[in-house]
Amino acid sequence: MSKIIPKKVNKRDRLDLIISTLTAPLLFIIIFSSIVLIAVAQIDGVEEYTTDTEYAPDAEFSADVIWGYAPLTVKFTDESTGNPTEWKWNFGDGSPIIDGTTSDYQNPTHTYEKAGVYEVKETAINSAGRNTEIKPHYITVKSPEEIDDSDYSGFQTSEEEPDAEFSADITSGYAPLTVKFTDESTGHPTE
Repeated sequence: MSKIIPKKVNKRDRLDLIISTLTAPLLFIIIFSSIVLIAVAQIDGVEEYTTDTEYAPDAEFSADVIWGYAPLTVKFTDESTGNPTEWKWNFGDGSPIIDGTTSDYQNPTHTYEKAGVYEVKETAINSAGRNTEIKPHYITVKSPEEIDDSDYSGFQTSEEEPDAEFSADITSGYAPLTVKFTDESTGHPTE
């Protein structure tokens, strides 16, 4: 009796099949949405076949700090999936776009010299294609003249996702009803 046992089925990873004892040579063609797998089984024996289907990467990145005073040095970390082999970065401050294939390009450090709010773009590339992640309003740089003790309260220096929360002073009543909402969000949302 023939068996095909998938060990892992994932668009971004390799698809491995174990084909157990067979009574005749067989050709299997299995189609999973955008994956085509072709495996040939042999008589009497166990064979393992691996297909390497490459997909364009999914670009993702983070930064060690997302706000501070000029000059602000930021270490970016590539968190892309899909095995990129090349990276392009645009730091949004008019500096040259950097691109390359070494770890210096994968996880670059950049210094923002002027105050402003900057969009950062990373493009991850492999032989199957490219993908870009854009983070608008990602890095906030303040002028050293803006330093004030009040600037330190309520701000964070590391990346943290905002968490939307609110409360209402009244939760039921008759029309017309006036309700006062209070923002209780954390993580310093910008919009």
